[in-house]
Amino acid sequence: MKPVAKLSGNEFAKGNTDLVTQVCEYFNSIGNKVESKYGTIILNRTGVKSSISHGIGRKKAVAFKAVPDVIKNGRIIDYTNNYKKRGYDTAVISAPIHLGDEDYYVAAVINVEKEKNSFYLHEVAILNKKEDDMSFKTGTVKHGAPSDISSSIYSLLNKLQNVNNTDTKFSLDVGRFSND
Repeated sequence: MKPVAKLSGNEFAKGNTDLVTQVCEYFNSIGNKVESKYGTIILNRTGVKSSISHGIGRKKAVAFKAVPDVIKNGRIIDYTNNYKKRGYDTAVISAPIHLGDEDYYVAAVINVEKEKNSFYLHEVAILNKKEDDMSFKTGTVKHGAPSDISSSIYSLLNKLQNVNNTDTKFSLDVGRFSND
């Protein structure tokens, strides 16, 4: 898959305005939602704050600019019905982006609820590197180990990094979420 966005690395630069406000202003400018083959996904302050609570680094901050393109053009790489028995499903959508001089995978988690679909940006992982060299690690850490969802996303992104066959297709039969 070709990169869905090209970023300079200067997006959402540190300054007088905090990251949450900068990203929310960007999402406001595009209507606070993205229409995708998976339905309408709400892009709001709650999603930005949730993204940051899962860990933040400079590359992840920059990657917020690519979130609409990742959701619109990415592929589902994981889907969980009734996530942790919370009454909603989750889908992990991933796509490559070009950031600066390197290519990365971005993983966004979509919470699929009856009333709306929301997001959080989970991870940014450099392409063609082993898992230990990912740009940063996120998730709840207990005794130095990432959370279960972080570990599974790292594993999925690592598998994507090692796929050399450009004809590989990911598909899931999960109702309205499907890759054709």
